[in-house]
Amino acid sequence: MSPSRTDSPGGLSQSGEPAAGAEASVATTGKEAQGAQRGAVFLPHDGSPVLDAGKSPMSQMHDEEISDLVEGPAPAPVKIARVWWVVSAAAALLLVVLLGAVIFYRQADKPFGFEVEWMGELVEARAPVFTVPALALNWIGGGISGVAIVPLVIIAGLLIWRRPWAALYFFCATIASALSSSS
Repeated sequence: MSPSRTDSPGGLSQSGEPAAGAEASVATTGKEAQGAQRGAVFLPHDGSPVLDAGKSPMSQMHDEEISDLVEGPAPAPVKIARVWWVVSAAAALLLVVLLGAVIFYRQADKPFGFEVEWMGELVEARAPVFTVPALALNWIGGGISGVAIVPLVIIAGLLIWRRPWAALYFFCATIASALSSSS
């Protein structure tokens, strides 16, 4: 196919090349000529298109170019950085173990000093507006509701959302929590 020029007739020199200062567009097919009219620019020196502003790059590529891109080798070796996550998890686990050891080996039946001060501040600033939410959270987390009703509602919700493995995991965690706190 011979390329067709889509620039103005006065923009060509006698040899058929663009005149100095003229911006010529070259389209090799009818579709590309229509694309040039819609806004795609085709550079005259190598014929490679500058992408149309309204289209994605993949929609303007030829099938061969797309298959070469998809089936070809990766542009760089793929590395998954897991070091940060492993270090973070290990640090969090170590912190929990250390805090558990401090609480266990210290007099376990007595609160820390900052806890006593904080509770003193809360008692001094007691307001009736906070009593209702405190009693609601006390009902949710304690007694029969915290042991049976709330876990059953969560398990039912997980089963409704078709997450049976999550429901089983939550059930096992609830049972383990109840057994460990009762002994």
